[in-house]
Amino acid sequence: MALVSKTPNVAPKSGVASTLSSFKTNTQLEKIHFLQDKFSFFVLLLFIFSFIGQVLMILNSYAKLPPEIPLFYSQEWGLPILGRSFLIWLIPAVSVIFFAVNYLIAFIFLATNKFLIRTLLGSIIVISLANLINVFKIISLLA
Repeated sequence: MALVSKTPNVAPKSGVASTLSSFKTNTQLEKIHFLQDKFSFFVLLLFIFSFIGQVLMILNSYAKLPPEIPLFYSQEWGLPILGRSFLIWLIPAVSVIFFAVNYLIAFIFLATNKFLIRTLLGSIIVISLANLINVFKIISLLA
């Protein structure tokens, strides 16, 4: 009795087609979920603490701030560098917008590219900490 193969005769895929199909399955398996990734969770916590720190510092010293504070450091020295004291709220707002945009880009549009996700998350850390230091410097010098 001869052995009969139960699998149909299927021609093997060509080199390009097999590479593309294996690429699709590999990228689908390597999708990163933002709460399962330890680094993204660390960035989320760092951003929250940075944002809360900025808001608490501003709330704590807002009444003591002068009517105009130095905010626009890219301007010439003197009056153009000064802004109304309520504009200090732009610093935490920039942090929130930058965080939201980078997180959205990282985990919706680039969910399979680990390097770009890490780069965007790293920039969130840099901007959040820089804004926290900026708020601290402005308040500690003026209040």
